Amino acid sequence: MRPVSRTISSAARLVSLAALAAAALLAALPGSLGAQPTTSDYGADFPTVRAQFLDRETRQAAFTLSEASGFVRQQVGRAFDADCGMRLMGAEERLDRLVARLRTGAVGSVATLDSAFASTDRLLAEHHWRLAARAWAVPRLSTPRVLGAELDATAFTYARALGWEGRTPDGEAAAVLADARRVAATLAAATTTDLRAAAPRETGAVIDALGRLVAPPPAAVVAQAR
Repeated sequence: MRPVSRTISSAARLVSLAALAAAALLAALPGSLGAQPTTSDYGADFPTVRAQFLDRETRQAAFTLSEASGFVRQQVGRAFDADCGMRLMGAEERLDRLVARLRTGAVGSVATLDSAFASTDRLLAEHHWRLAARAWAVPRLSTPRVLGAELDATAFTYARALGWEGRTPDGEAAAVLADARRVAATLAAATTTDLRAAAPRETGAVIDALGRLVAPPPAAVVAQAR
């Protein structure tokens, strides 16, 4: 007889997969790829959590981190890739456990936070890139502003992940991120809703290069327009 705990776990996974499938269907509807916040008010405010922790405001840090975890949960609902969506769910669960540890004073080092933030930001970068690649591949479902926001969020979260690891982008990576931000700014300033008309000629190549940087092989797909 199968253990009850295993049955519950399997059922929960099926429910999670069903939710991701529903989200994928919603992502196929026009206008469903909503714009992301700008990098100045990005929803996963890990820097504030870190600052509060260092100031020994652990309960406030726990509250701010719970809000960041909620943002990651929202991104699960936007994910159309099942594997990436499941990993986002896992990241949310890890952040929630970290919230509980902060509330009880069980986090002894800021390095614990930095490690969690780095892995989450790397995953968020991949997630935003996948949304950008889909927007470019199916332009009728998106707008210049939405694609620009996803590219900007990809560059932002990837660079921030490196920062948590105590690193900065090397020459090639820095160039890819700069190209992504430049294209994002052009798209954000577009006066038309026609994505392909507003996009710079190099947009597809920039998305492709960004994917090779932020998405783990062999997950990266070629976004270059045919």
